[in-house]
Amino acid sequence: MNNELKDKLDSTSTLGELNCVYTLPEPYDDSGYYMIYYCEKDYRFALPDIVDYIESGMRIYYDRHLESGEAHIQDFCRRAIGSYCRCVVFYLSENVFADPTFHALIKLVGERNIPSISVNISKNGRVVAGADMAVGQTIDDEVFSYVNSIFAREVTFIPHALPLEEKKRELRCAYESLTMHFSIVGDFAVAEYVKDLSEYEVIIPPYIEINGIEYPVKAVSARAFSGCRNLERIVFPDTVEDIGYGCDDESLGEVFENCESLTELIYPPKVKKLYGGMFNGCMNLKSLILNDGLVFVGDKENHFSFEVERGTDLQGKIGNDDLEEGTIPINPHSFDRLRLPLSAKKFFEKDGYVRFSYDSSNNCFTAFLEVEKLTGGEVISINKVHKITTVTELYTLAFNTEVEEVTFPREFFFGQRWIRVFNGCTNLKRVTLPNTVIELDHTFYECASLEKIILPDSIAAIDTGSFYNCKALKTVYLPSHVCSVSDSAFLGCHLESLVCDSKYAYNIFKKGYRTPAIVYAQQNRLLRLVFGVFMRFFGTTRDKIVTRGIQWWTEIDRIYIK
Repeated sequence: MNNELKDKLDSTSTLGELNCVYTLPEPYDDSGYYMIYYCEKDYRFALPDIVDYIESGMRIYYDRHLESGEAHIQDFCRRAIGSYCRCVVFYLSENVFADPTFHALIKLVGERNIPSISVNISKNGRVVAGADMAVGQTIDDEVFSYVNSIFAREVTFIPHALPLEEKKRELRCAYESLTMHFSIVGDFAVAEYVKDLSEYEVIIPPYIEINGIEYPVKAVSARAFSGCRNLERIVFPDTVEDIGYGCDDESLGEVFENCESLTELIYPPKVKKLYGGMFNGCMNLKSLILNDGLVFVGDKENHFSFEVERGTDLQGKIGNDDLEEGTIPINPHSFDRLRLPLSAKKFFEKDGYVRFSYDSSNNCFTAFLEVEKLTGGEVISINKVHKITTVTELYTLAFNTEVEEVTFPREFFFGQRWIRVFNGCTNLKRVTLPNTVIELDHTFYECASLEKIILPDSIAAIDTGSFYNCKALKTVYLPSHVCSVSDSAFLGCHLESLVCDSKYAYNIFKKGYRTPAIVYAQQNRLLRLVFGVFMRFFGTTRDKIVTRGIQWWTEIDRIYIK
């Protein structure tokens, strides 16, 4: 203790007087502090220790002024249950039992099982346990029962007369014995949160002992490690059966949210569910080992999202085409090692990326990651001529450079709008779509070898980029219900003929309908031949047609309308 504080303590009779003549150090209220409670009558005993703790580099939160009132009590208790509080240190004497703050705090510590230890200041120099101090005090039965359980005679406490360095060592031991806060649910323990967000390593024990009873650690709470930006390693015991305890099947888990330094994670063998959003912000996660029996539940779009989810990082996502509904984006996150559960269906890519699909809440979704070593999961093989029977198989098609022909069962259903389903299938030549598809959107984007497409009668709209750069496609048949074709639907194609059987032809060809810029021929063979000969010698040339505008059909040689 410095000499100035000692002189001020000797010359003042109350804490108020001391605060007028001496500036106590600022309490620490950021990550990982020891919270010290003392009452005003004991300030002469507690403050010298507190100042010495702070000057030695320990992070201490305490009340410099010991304000009174309900608001003050609530604020003090709120800090005790916060994730920054390592443990509560009670400076105990017979004086504390008349303090309302002590009554509220001891109940909270008992109810929430908050780690705590006491520094005992006994009368007449005797070493007295907290339970003995409470005997004969005017306190209600509930407070008395908590005091007896928390400060029992056999519970370790720190005598105030102990040298300062030994006190500090005891405080560190009280915290380091359990780096996480645990709660008891029935006959098992739940790891709720990390007490110090600046931790580098957390090892969860298989069992914890509370009041002489040993409980197995079977669950880890949702957001248990959220915000632990320095955390590099987490070790789970095999007793854990649920990571994301408290979530339902539609929840975001966020257990490891923004663990920016985490590089490896191994799921225990008994964990049954992987919730969505578990790894948001785990930008440096390079090794993820999932057990074989794991199934995917919760937010389906975030199971394999590793981007930082804070501040300006979110702004870059706005307006990104890859986030469009139904797309299969390439996630830039790179793994050294990834082990998938058997519920994932994987398909390898030649360019170092791997795509795999998985079922989440009865819907199928796809992740596309760069992986050096991938194990687990079930491999789906797509042959050159392949009949799609499941949604999972459909998800493996995009960027498949081997498949040449694809067919579907007539009643195959995968939503009504197909977005980027065959995107990048550069060797795909022929496709027969099922009659449940209503709208195409970038569906055959960059399918440069596509020669034949059979569109079902259910098709109503052909949207942007549906057949972009399909250079081998020469003829297209538009069935009777097509009412809209985007101007860029066939951009980059070299269509020679188009047969339109739609009753909405006027809408499809817009302002160019029945103008001399385009040949409109009846489907009668004789009339078609006559028109063909006539236009060969007397018709408008293609060069003049191109100059007329940007309509998608202006470069087609022959258009046959019903």
